[in-house]
Amino acid sequence: MDSNRHYQFYYYQIYGLTLRTNQPLPSLVSASSNALVDVYIEITGETQPELLPFALTADYSYDWQTETKIDGAYIHLWYHSNYGRLDFEINPSGTKIQVTWTNLRIQEVSALLIGGGVLGCALRLRSLACLHANVVAVGNYAIAIVGDKGAGKSTTTAALAKHGYSILSDDVAVLKQDGDTFLVQPGYPRLRLWLPSVHALYGSEKDLERVFYPSEKRYVELTTESNISGWRFQSEPLPLAAIYILEPRQPELIAPNIEPISAVTGLMTLMMHRSAKFLKLERDKQARELETLNRVAATIPIRRVHRPDDLTKLPEVCQVILDDLQRLNQKNVVKC
Repeated sequence: MDSNRHYQFYYYQIYGLTLRTNQPLPSLVSASSNALVDVYIEITGETQPELLPFALTADYSYDWQTETKIDGAYIHLWYHSNYGRLDFEINPSGTKIQVTWTNLRIQEVSALLIGGGVLGCALRLRSLACLHANVVAVGNYAIAIVGDKGAGKSTTTAALAKHGYSILSDDVAVLKQDGDTFLVQPGYPRLRLWLPSVHALYGSEKDLERVFYPSEKRYVELTTESNISGWRFQSEPLPLAAIYILEPRQPELIAPNIEPISAVTGLMTLMMHRSAKFLKLERDKQARELETLNRVAATIPIRRVHRPDDLTKLPEVCQVILDDLQRLNQKNVVKC
């Protein structure tokens, strides 16, 4: 990045990092301009009308590229659609991100930056363990909800939010070791939901912003000034109490149930559910990541959640998770 350029800078806090950008990003938590910056982001692009249709393709390309730059190998992620294109360039240390975009809105740029694997790459390059997971605050502890794409992580999170529990993070769980436990870092005060989940758990989508056009996925705001649902955002890190893996829904299942799994199986499961897992790290960073996830699997209870294929059973799914957490508490595995 050219240090001679003059910008108005914006500072944000997300996933335990302080970002400095040259353009405002929607719905992130502001940070002090005096904060130590972890990631510098430079965004250049062509602003489009507010209601520009946008369709993100399901696939995107990524690659390691070695370029003739002082910092060495950079990571490039390209996102493209019928309407526009995004190019993210991340330096090897995960401290700088260059964003170039055409024919899009800053809302799409922000959505892909924070939820499309880009910050996930930066986090992993910084040797921070991060899972593709949603995180909910239960008492003074956090639980992570993990699952494949479409498994219902956000829907289960929303169901717990409807029960009065605060949301710590949507889509990315960043784990920082703190003594004998792991602190989960807060994300941003929004939750993304598909329309069936919006209708089942929230109500009308009328006033909810689309994540992308013409996608029907919507944002539910978690900030008090704009939130009519009563759903809350947990803005401070919390120690991780348990990890719940959402298994594929089973139409023949009558009631949900919980199955504990071993540390060995848990480690393999966590490796499969890393954020931005497409990124191939260098050997030393791979080793540090494996060591951290091994400590997580050895110290944090990991459970499988088996569920019926029925949205009306969501309260029961929430209850078996909360009951299981209470049993762990009674066994002094966790304290909630």
